[in-house]
Amino acid sequence: MSKKIENTYAHNNKHLEDLLQMLKEGVIGFYNQIEVITVFGIKKGQSEPFNVFTLLVAEERKSIDLIQEKLLTSKLIDIKGIKDVKFGVVNYSIHTQDLEGLISTAINSKQWKGLGKTLVLSNDISFNARVFVPANSFKEIPLNNVLKNNFYNGSYVFEVFDISKGLLSFLLDKPSLLQDLSEKIRDVIPIKIGSLSDRLGNIVIQLPIQIVMADISHTRQDNNIKIDIVWHPKALPRDLRVTCVREDDFSYQDFFSAVMDKQATSLLIPMNHEMYSHRYYLWDDECKLLLGASIDSSFVRNIHMNGAIIEHEPRVFYFDDDVNFKNEQRITVVNNQDWSAVGDNKICDQVDLLKRKRLYGSERLDLKLRKHFIQYRNNSVQAYIDIRWLISRYGQKEVCLWDPYLSAGDILKTLFFCEHYGARQRAITGLKEGGSSIKKYEQKLDYFGGNKFGLNIEFRARHGQKGWPFHDRFLIFPKTDQGSLVWSLGTSVNSLGQDHHVFQKVSDGQMIVDTFEELWSELSDEEYLVWKS
Repeated sequence: MSKKIENTYAHNNKHLEDLLQMLKEGVIGFYNQIEVITVFGIKKGQSEPFNVFTLLVAEERKSIDLIQEKLLTSKLIDIKGIKDVKFGVVNYSIHTQDLEGLISTAINSKQWKGLGKTLVLSNDISFNARVFVPANSFKEIPLNNVLKNNFYNGSYVFEVFDISKGLLSFLLDKPSLLQDLSEKIRDVIPIKIGSLSDRLGNIVIQLPIQIVMADISHTRQDNNIKIDIVWHPKALPRDLRVTCVREDDFSYQDFFSAVMDKQATSLLIPMNHEMYSHRYYLWDDECKLLLGASIDSSFVRNIHMNGAIIEHEPRVFYFDDDVNFKNEQRITVVNNQDWSAVGDNKICDQVDLLKRKRLYGSERLDLKLRKHFIQYRNNSVQAYIDIRWLISRYGQKEVCLWDPYLSAGDILKTLFFCEHYGARQRAITGLKEGGSSIKKYEQKLDYFGGNKFGLNIEFRARHGQKGWPFHDRFLIFPKTDQGSLVWSLGTSVNSLGQDHHVFQKVSDGQMIVDTFEELWSELSDEEYLVWKS
């Protein structure tokens, strides 16, 4: 046995022992059942389903009866674009003492055997160490999109992690299909797997903190905070350490830490500052565990309100819509009113308002150096240099160029400069007609394309009835270490830098990628192919 395999076994055993320790009565709860929720897929012609996502939730149930297996979907789910796979959601429960054997089987045999039935797992999985997941506040924690009711003290999470995602590559290669599946699943259970593609194929084990409940409140006296706790009726109380940090603008405004005696039910936390977000931690030194924690949270101290009064007279105007010579339009006019704030209105509120109204989030030069925001004025040479730099920086796997006026010459000036051997490169242009225009582009690329060494380019044109007309211009990197990255060009490639335009990074690139993929699929017929290296 290799050293690497030995280390893997050792880590898996260590994490499994940790899980079993936390499942013991009185450590963080009094669990007697594990609820199982599985999203599965089943391929046509195969009898055994494979795991899309499984959530195991430790629970304390009054009834000793297990939840009987139930298919939550009235029928298996079909997803347009996936021909040979159907999906379903199943729910049941198991006894807590059965979990050890099931997890061991999952790790060693790559199968989940809940209720004795086989759910196929990936061949490349690991059992990861625990993490603590707090409840959401005004910030959302991604893992809470797939956990069950993590509203209170938080939960510990262990994961049987699918590293390769080999059984689910068809969802990752075309992310829009994952979004469609996620929406169908949300009709059945309130989880959002579309936002956590890294968790596909995983078995997530959730252990909610039940042994103690904590409540944080403002005392309404000075700036102090109060924490109240209630122990589970079966629990043996123990000393806890309470730590609270108040921060703002990435600076620590306040810090407090004290031991809360096992007989105590509340603790006052003195604070100097107001309004800013705080985080608390409830630490059990005996078991060396967090029994509660929060991400950035705050209290409502004042409310600023505004409103609008509807004016008695509408605005009336007319325009010619080619049907009625004089088409009347009536617009209700409102008079916006700025009302005073309710609650405290102190100096710190004004300071906070000034910070929120900062003119810039970043320095212009910093954004320019990262190619996140650049203005061009009569500098086409630099514009092409910047695009080629981005292709070199992020185009190791794939590059897409989407421009309604993209020409053969534009392809030569951009995608041909990609230094990454075999990287997939795709481009879409718009043409009024195919035929002769496509032929001209093809001839130019063949003539000027040289030896095409290491190139993997496919160039398509939208014309006729397929697809849809488009206007925006994008440089797209669908697969990078940072996810999908997209830049808006601000103008067509053939006019880069000639007149003023803004070249900037798009905040949510995956949405642009999905739309590009949809149009690309629409143009899959041979008549839309311009050129292929």
